[in-house]
Amino acid sequence: MNCMKNAIVLFMFLIPAFLTAQALGDANKDGRVDIVDALNIARVYVGMEVDNFDPYFGDANLDEDITIVDSVLVAQNYVGIEPVLPTFLKDINITVNDPANWDIVMWLFPNLSDSQKDLLYSKGFVVLNEKYENTVSEAYLSYMDKPRLPKVITLDSFLHVFHLTLAHMTETVEQEDLIPALKVFLSDFLAVLKMEFLDMLPDDTYYEAAKQLIIRVAVAENLIHGSSGTNEDLPLSMSQSIEDYLQKVRTGTLVDWEEDYTSYKPRGHYANCSIDFIRVLLIQYFQSLTWLQRAELRVEDYDDLRQMVLFTSLVSRKASLMDKYKLVSGFLTMMKGLCGHFTYEELDAILLETEPENYPDSGYRAFNLSSSLAVLQERLEQNEEKEAVFRLMPKAENQDYNIMKNTHDPEITGRMLPSGMDVAASLFNSSAAYEIIGQSEYANQLLPVIDSLSQQIASIPESQWNQTIAGRWLSALRTLSIEVPSSPFFTTVNQDSWNLKSLNTQLSSWAEFYSDTANYKVPSPEPSPEPTSTPITDPPDNAFFRIEPPEVAVATNTSFSLEIRLDIYEGKVAAYGMTVDYSRDLIAIDQSNHPNGVSAGTDGFLSAVSVSTIGTLMVTGFDVNGIGPDNDLHLLTIDFYAKNQAGKTEVRLSVDNLTDVNAQVISMSEPVIISYVTVTGYTGIRYGDVNNDNAINIIDALLIAQYFVSLNHIHMDLEAADVNHDGQVNIVDALLIAQYYIGLIDSFPGVTVSPTPTPVGLTSTPPSESTPTLIPTPPSTPSPEPPAGYQFVEPFPLGFQHLEQLSLEVIDYLDQNGLSPRHQMKFRVLTEWAEKLAVIAEKYNNHTRLDDDERDFINDWGSKVGYEYFNYVNDPWFIPELNGNIRVIADVYNYHDKVLNLGVGSLAPVLMLLNYPDDARKYVAIGYILRYYELHDENYTRYTIEEWEAKLNMGAVEQPEWFKPLMIEP
Repeated sequence: MNCMKNAIVLFMFLIPAFLTAQALGDANKDGRVDIVDALNIARVYVGMEVDNFDPYFGDANLDEDITIVDSVLVAQNYVGIEPVLPTFLKDINITVNDPANWDIVMWLFPNLSDSQKDLLYSKGFVVLNEKYENTVSEAYLSYMDKPRLPKVITLDSFLHVFHLTLAHMTETVEQEDLIPALKVFLSDFLAVLKMEFLDMLPDDTYYEAAKQLIIRVAVAENLIHGSSGTNEDLPLSMSQSIEDYLQKVRTGTLVDWEEDYTSYKPRGHYANCSIDFIRVLLIQYFQSLTWLQRAELRVEDYDDLRQMVLFTSLVSRKASLMDKYKLVSGFLTMMKGLCGHFTYEELDAILLETEPENYPDSGYRAFNLSSSLAVLQERLEQNEEKEAVFRLMPKAENQDYNIMKNTHDPEITGRMLPSGMDVAASLFNSSAAYEIIGQSEYANQLLPVIDSLSQQIASIPESQWNQTIAGRWLSALRTLSIEVPSSPFFTTVNQDSWNLKSLNTQLSSWAEFYSDTANYKVPSPEPSPEPTSTPITDPPDNAFFRIEPPEVAVATNTSFSLEIRLDIYEGKVAAYGMTVDYSRDLIAIDQSNHPNGVSAGTDGFLSAVSVSTIGTLMVTGFDVNGIGPDNDLHLLTIDFYAKNQAGKTEVRLSVDNLTDVNAQVISMSEPVIISYVTVTGYTGIRYGDVNNDNAINIIDALLIAQYFVSLNHIHMDLEAADVNHDGQVNIVDALLIAQYYIGLIDSFPGVTVSPTPTPVGLTSTPPSESTPTLIPTPPSTPSPEPPAGYQFVEPFPLGFQHLEQLSLEVIDYLDQNGLSPRHQMKFRVLTEWAEKLAVIAEKYNNHTRLDDDERDFINDWGSKVGYEYFNYVNDPWFIPELNGNIRVIADVYNYHDKVLNLGVGSLAPVLMLLNYPDDARKYVAIGYILRYYELHDENYTRYTIEEWEAKLNMGAVEQPEWFKPLMIEP
C-alpha cells in the first residue's frame, strides 16, 4: 500500500517534468494522468456524459476509439503494473509487409531466430545478442559497402567518441601541465614548510600543526615523485609516519578503520596507458592527488585550523606556489565542481578580511584564530550545505553523487548500495522509476527520497548545470528522459520499449564518464571507526509494552478486544505516540462502543485517534501528571470485529515515541509488539481474491478489467470476482476492488452473508488466445535499392545540442588556461559533428529528406571516427580508437567493504524498422549500443580494466534483468 502511494506521489511529480504539453491519457486535461482519467474513460465507454473530456488524449492506445482498453492502460500506468512510457503509448504491433531490404538482412544475419524476428516486427527493433568486440568505427565500417542496409548513428556511438576524447584530453593535460605543476608545487611548498618548522620550538603554538601538515604534504610529494619516505632533515617519528602512509597507499590492499586504502588502486586511463613510463607518471599523480583530496581539516579543531592558516598563508606569500596550486585545483573544479567544503580561495579571502592589512606578509603567527573561526562559522550558518572542513586540494561533487549519497540507507533491508536506477530515476527516467517500484522490499523507503531529489534537480537553473563538465554532461543525459520525440520514421522511439534502450544509453555513458575521470569523483563515505575493546552499552530498558492476549481465536462476524499494557520501572509516562496495523481483509475496527474503537484503559490516557487509513490506527496520548511506575498498567483497549473470512493475521503495535513528565525519552524494549488473531468458522469464497494469492489488491482489480476486455489469459476465480453478486464479472467489480484496496470502502456488497451459487452463464474458461506470430519470410526477388537519403540518426536533437554545448565548454576552458591546443581542435570537430547530427535529427522529426552531404556523413560515420578523428598524422601523442578500450569499468560508490562497480561491455548491434518520407515501404537499419553492467561487490573489490575484461571473457557477469526483454536469445 505504501509502495503504491509513494509510486503515485513520484509519478504525479515526474509527469510534468517529462512533458511540456498534455499527455496521452490525460482525458480531463488537468495536467495529470491518474485514476480519475481511467474512470472518466470507462464512463464515456458506457455512454455517460463527462465534462471536459478530450477524446484524443483519452485514446491511450491510439487505435482511434475510446474503449475500456484505454481505461485499463491508464489504470495500469497509474499503479505501476505493466508500466508504459509517460506518453502512455502501448507497445504496438507494427503491421507491415516484409521490409524492402529483408533479403540482405537475412543474408547478413542468417541466424536470426523466429523470436528475434517477431520482436523486430512487434517492437520495431531488436538488440542482437552478439558481442562485437571491435571499436565503434570498425563496427560501422563493416557495413559501409552495403548501401541497402542503412546505418543509424546512435547517441551511444557519439557519447562513446566524446568519452574517449575526454579521457585522452584529461590524460594529455595531466602529463603536460598538471603533473609538472603539482611536482613543483609540492616540492617547493614542502621546502618552505620545513624551513618554517625548523625555526619553531616545541612550545610554539604552531609546532604541532606544522608537524602534521609536513607529514600530509610529504606523503603527497613522495607519491608524485615515486620516492622513498625517508627524510633525513625531519625527526625520526615524522619520517616513520610518512613511510607507513606511503606503504599503505602504494600497496592499495591494506585497509584500516581510518582510511580505505583500496581506493588508491589506479583505475581508468591511469592504469590503462600502453606506454610504460607514462603509465607510471599517471599512477603517481593519481595516488598523490587522491591523497591530497581526502585530507580533511576540521574547522572547529584549533590544531586543524592552524594547519589551514599555515597552508593558506604560505601559498599566498609566494606567487609561484599560488599559480601552480591554482592550475591543478582549477582543472579539478572545471571537471566536477566543488564539494561543500572550504577551499584555499575562500580561506584566503576570509583571512584577508579578518586579519592584518598587510596579510600575507605579516606571517601566520599574527592571526587571531578566534576571529577567523568566527567568520568561518558565520559562513557555515549562511550556507547550511557547506561542510565544516578544509581540504588541501578541492574534492569534487556533482548532482549524481548527491543522489547516491542521499539514496544510500544502510538500514534498508536487502539493499547493498545505491544503484544506477536511483540516479536515472532522479533525472526523470520513468523506466528506472518503474524498476525501483518493482523492488517492493524497499521501494516505499526509497521513492519519497527520489521524489525530493527530482524536485531539487528540477529547480537547478541551467546556468548551474553549465558550470562544470560533469554538470553539462548530466544535463545532456537528462534529455534522454525528458524529451519524448515524435518521429514519423522511428516508430520505435514512440513506445515504452525504446525507453529501456535510452536507460541503457544513460547508464553506459555514466559508467564511461567515471572510468574517464576516476580521479575527479567524490570519494565515498569513510568506514566507521574501529570498535573499541570496551564497547559502549546502552542504558537498560525502562519500559515494556504488551498486547493482551498475545494470541486470540475468534469466529467470523464476532467482536473482540485487545488491551495495550505497559510496564515502567522508573519515572512516569506522560506522552506517547503509536501506530497499530492490522489486516483489513480479516478484521476491522468496531466503533459501536467507543469513537474510532479505542478507549483509555483503567490506568491510561488518550488524546487522539486517527482511522483515516483502513488497516492503520494512529493513537496519541498526553497527561502532564503521567502514570507509573508500575509493572502492569492498562493503557488502552482497542475493539475489533472479525469479518466473514477465515484466516490468521497480525495486529502490530509500533511505538513511535515515549516520554516522561520532564519531556525526556524513555528507553523501551522492542518498539514493535505483535499479537496474532485467528479467525475461524468460515470456509467459503474469499470475495475479491481473484487470483487466490490470499491478498485483495489492485492486481485483482486489473485482472478483472483485463478479463472483461478479453486481455486476461490467466486462470482466475470468477466466483470470487463477482463481488457485488449481480451474476456478472465486469468493470463494476474491478472498481469495487480498487476502492476497497485504497481504503474507500471496508467491505463488498453482500459478502457478510453466505455466498450465492455460481451465477448462470459464468465460466472459468478464459477467452481464447489468437495472437499470430509475426515472422517475415525472405522475398523471392531481390529487394530494390533504397532511394537516396536512406541513412538515419537517432532522433534526439536536444541530446546532440547539449553535447555540442558541452564540447564548447571544454574548448573555452582549455583556451582560457592555454591548455592542449590539439584537444581544442578535437573538441571543435565534435562540436561541428554534434551540430550536424542535431540538424539531421530535427529533419527527421519534421519529415524532411536529407541532402547528399548529410546522407554521406552518416554512411561514412565509421571512417570519420576511425581515420579522420582519432588518427592524426604527425601527432606523436595521438591515441587511436583501437587503444581506447570499449570494455571499461569504474567503482562509483562504496560503503565499508561493499563497492558499486559500473561496467561497459562490448558493442551490441541493433536492428530497427524505419521508414522514410514519400516511401510506404519499411527498411531494416543497423546501429550499435554499449552493454551496461552493474555489480555490487564486497571485500573492497575494485576492478582494473584487465580484471574486468577477464570477467567478461569468462561470462561471469550478466546484464541487468530489465534489459533482457530487448535482447532475445537466438
